[in-house]
Order: sequence, then structure tokens, then C-alpha cells
Amino acid sequence: MVEAKPLDLVERLELDEQWKVALILPTAHEDFRRPLTALRLPQPGEPSRLAFRLIVLEVHRATGQGGIGGRVVARDASGVVGICLLDPDVPEALLASLAPGGAALFHGRVNRHDVWTLRRAEVVDPRWEGRLRPVYPRVRGCSAGEVRRTVLDGLRRHGARAAEYLATVVPDRARHGDRREAHVRAEGFGRLLRSAHLPLVPAEAETALTRLDEAAALATAATLREAAAKVEARWHGPVAIDGHLRRVPYELTASQSQACREIAADLGASQPMRRLLVGDVGSGKTVVYGVVAAAAAERGCKVGIMLPSTVLATQVHEEMLKWFPDLGDDIALVTRMQGRKAREASIVIGTTAILHRVLAERDFAIVDEQQRFGRAQRDALGGASAHVLEVTATPIPRSLALVQLGLTTVSRLEGTFVRKRIVTRVYRAAERRSLMEAALETVRTGGQVLVIYPARSANKSDVRNVEEEGGRWERHLPGRCRVIHGGLGETEKNEALAAMREGAADILVATTVVEVGVDLPQLRRVIVVHAERFGLATLHQIRGRVARRGGLGHCDLYLPKPVGEESFSRLMVLTRQQDGLIIAEADLRLRDCGELLPEGARQHGSAGHLFPLRPLNIEVVASVLGGP
Repeated sequence: MVEAKPLDLVERLELDEQWKVALILPTAHEDFRRPLTALRLPQPGEPSRLAFRLIVLEVHRATGQGGIGGRVVARDASGVVGICLLDPDVPEALLASLAPGGAALFHGRVNRHDVWTLRRAEVVDPRWEGRLRPVYPRVRGCSAGEVRRTVLDGLRRHGARAAEYLATVVPDRARHGDRREAHVRAEGFGRLLRSAHLPLVPAEAETALTRLDEAAALATAATLREAAAKVEARWHGPVAIDGHLRRVPYELTASQSQACREIAADLGASQPMRRLLVGDVGSGKTVVYGVVAAAAAERGCKVGIMLPSTVLATQVHEEMLKWFPDLGDDIALVTRMQGRKAREASIVIGTTAILHRVLAERDFAIVDEQQRFGRAQRDALGGASAHVLEVTATPIPRSLALVQLGLTTVSRLEGTFVRKRIVTRVYRAAERRSLMEAALETVRTGGQVLVIYPARSANKSDVRNVEEEGGRWERHLPGRCRVIHGGLGETEKNEALAAMREGAADILVATTVVEVGVDLPQLRRVIVVHAERFGLATLHQIRGRVARRGGLGHCDLYLPKPVGEESFSRLMVLTRQQDGLIIAEADLRLRDCGELLPEGARQHGSAGHLFPLRPLNIEVVASVLGGP
């Protein structure tokens, strides 16, 4: 690999100034304080890569084959011989320093078959022996060593400036009378940076990184609040909903009524609403936003409701007309095939076609199934000065982060209108036969089965796919299997779904095109193949298709190949938890919340984070800012 120059790293990370490389924080530290002198396997709790101090016997340069940077034969202190297969990124200078009879520090993944072997072994620079060495996030096109050298050089040359910058942009949490002078705060941040990068013991780094994560939370929240305070709602005014609540042909639950009032109150504020409406499948989210949308429209507010599919958009349009027939033509459906004359309606309902067919931005933007849209699509419906309500069972990580930062509020619907219980289980490859028997038993007892695959058709990966596997299911139940994916036309999709609804088919093999919006009354079991390839939120949405009319259902997460402990533990969350919001929060702890700052408010470098390449630690955010 060609090593990057410091300026290359700055450009790759889109940093506006070179000194900000000192703000790239380590993700871990490798412990070279007491390298091992005897070859052995890792013990429980130890990292998979270990450090050994060995005596070099032979050095063989790379031949250009096999993907290794050379081979070193070495022995430990007791005379046991091992082979170090060097990583291709080992610098030439360190490779040249190896000489038979000399000692060197090697770091790699150790195993033993016929001979002890260190794979992808690194020759460690002698200066790190006896110390903790920082590990930094990976940067495409740069070796780990070059990133480390660039960052530490930046810390040495620009650490004081980086600390001064932190003292400027991070709000001081001290009481007004005890606020510290800027230079005192800068000195404190300087010590934290040094401890984070070059600690003497692991606990020192852990404490420093936590304090710096707290600083990032405070700075991000302050920037977002400052940006939000500058925006005034395009439309705001009192919205009375009592009359509209009475027009709905059934009584809303207490949480539904409360959500309606919270949303209506937000529409009366001069600052644009940013609110999440969260409820599981069957909790009645549509009627909540429908009531408020109708009430707001009668007050002159232009409302846009965006949904991920034509089927859902048509369904919501029909329900709104049924609930509020007096609005008539003022409730318009806009899809890819229709809606050219609906641009000026008070309420427009549709797919992303709204963004192209409706010229005027909406005063009140409602985004149903928010996880199915990109940020640009969600923002385009109303713009910065619109009131925005995003609706979902499982909020995306960015939305939850904004909740924790206090920039978004939540209305939560409790319970559902039907009593149901879904049993979720993880199946490994060895349990394939029992999983198949369970699926066939579901069909024999009158239920239907949905089988989800992550890919539509065969490709270079080993991921099982819909088109191949659909044929295999057909062999088990001839004539009773249907296939559906995003590559089919609307007519073909509707025919497959109709066969399931009418009882002409028992098995539906599909991609996540059925994640939302598909109602199959007899669906009692869903099987997700290669479940490790799906996010927790997506899996929960898929699970929501089961037992829509109540009763017992099953969600089976099938792992055809071995997965890591972390992936398995992540899936086990679903076996213990049915609450979509809690699942989304668990997903957030495992994923980056992404870009939080609006256009024009970015000032901290890569991805808008105070510390480049380091996402906000959401648990730290909650503790510092008192998030839910």
C-alpha cells in the first residue's frame, strides 16, 4: 500500500485545516507493556492478536505471491520455533531492521497446527515496547501505521491549538460564577487529548475518551440548538382537533388522543416542529396524524403526507376521505401515475412523486415509515421552515440521536388494537431441518409463511437469493409458492399477494419489499434467511407482518453460516424484546447516528463530528444532556 502524506489524510477526511488531525481520537490501544516471551494461544478475555518478543532466525522477503509481506522464522525464549507471516503493510525500514540473532517485537493472530504461526504479523517499532499504542479508525487508501504517525505528529505540532479550539466550541458546564478562564479550559483539554492518545494505563485513556465524548455531545447540541433557533415556521397557528376526533368512527386510545394534542400544540409554535410519532404495527399511527392533518388544513395549513409505496399512499388517501368526506377534493392523491392536478390541494398524499409533482413546499410535512426514505427526501417535503412529523415503529439512529440531544420530541403510542404474541427464535445451520418442519407444520395447520432473503438474484456473493430459493420452496409445496421482489411490475406483485390473501398460495418468498404495507391475514410465520445481514429495525418491521389479526405468530431468524459473537448477540435482542422503540435504541448503540448538523452548520470537520471519524456516543449523550 502506498503510504499517505499528512495532507492526503486531511483531504480524505475533508478537514478544513491540517491541525484538526489532532482531533482524530483512537478507538483502542494495543498493549505492548509486557510482551509475551513464550508462544501460546490467547486465553479467554484476551484479544485475538498477541504481542511476542522473539529471536529472529531467518528473514524471507516477499515474493509477490500469497498476499503476505514476507516470512520470518523466529524462536521464543524457550527455544520453540514459529513462523511469522508478515502483513503486506509492514514498512520497509522495520523489515530491514530484522537480522538473524536479533530480538524483535511481533504482533499477530497466533494459531498452531503443525507449527506455531503468527498470521498477518506486524513488526512493531521498538519505541512502542513497554507502552500502549493507539489504534485509529481506518481510512481508505492509508495504512494504519501512516494514520497513526500523521495523527501523533499532528498532536505534537498542533495539540495546543486543538485544545484551544475545544475550549472555544464546547460549552462550559460550570456554574456561571465558577466559569473557568479560556486558557485554563484549554489546558484541561490538552491533558485530555494527551491521555486519550498516549495513556500510561488503559483506565487513563478510558476516562479521557469519556470526557471528550461528553464534550462532543455538548458541542453538537449547542450547534444544533443555535441553528434551530434561527428558523421560524412558515405557518403556525392554533389547531382545534376535538371536532375531528369525533368524526373518526371509533374512539381513540388515551395515548392516541394525547399524541394528537401534542402534535396540534406544536403546530401553534413559531419554531418548526420536529417530532417523532412512534408506535408498533397496529397501534393506530395513521389516524393520529390524519386527525391533525385535517384540522390543520381547515386552518389554511398546506399538508404533505409521504409514504413509501403506492399501495400505502392509496390506503391512507381512502381512509382520510372516509373520515373527513367534507374535505373532498382538498385531499389529493399524488403518485407516479396520477396527481398532476392536485398540486394546490390542502392535503396531498403520495409517494416520493410528491417531491416532483407538488411545486410548493408544504407547511406541515408528515413522513410515514421514515426509515424507508433518505434524509434528502425527508427534508425536501417541507424544507427547514416546515413543521415535520416523522412516523415509524422503529426510529432511525439519526432521529433517536436528535431525541437524546433534545432537538426532537417523541409522541409514543402504547399497545395495539389486537392481542398477539410473536415468538422470535434464532436458528443456526444445524437446525435447518427443524426450521423447515416448523414451516411446513404452519402450513398444515392453516397458516401461511413468509420467507425473506437479502438478495433478489444470484451474484458473486454467497447470499441466498429469492429467485433460486423460490424454486426450492416450490418443490416442497408444488403450486402453493409465490415469489415477489422489487424487480417485478406492480401487476405481478399484486397477483402474488392476491394469491396469498385468497388462499391460493401458502408460501411467499420475497425480499424486504414486504417490510411495510403488506397485510396478509393468515400469515403466521416469517423466516428471515441471513438475518445477520439486516438491521434490527428492519427485522422488527418484517416481524410486524405476522399475526396482524391477533393470536400467536413466529419470527425465525436463520443463520445458514457461522456468525461472530457480536452479530449473534445483536439478533438475540429481538428474542427478548418486542418494543420497537427499545429495539431502535439498541440498534443506535451499535451504529453511527450519521450526519446530524444541517447544511451551513458544519464546523467540526469530517461528517460534522467534533472529533473526525468518531460518532457520538449515545449513552454519553443521554447522561450528559439528560436524554430519555
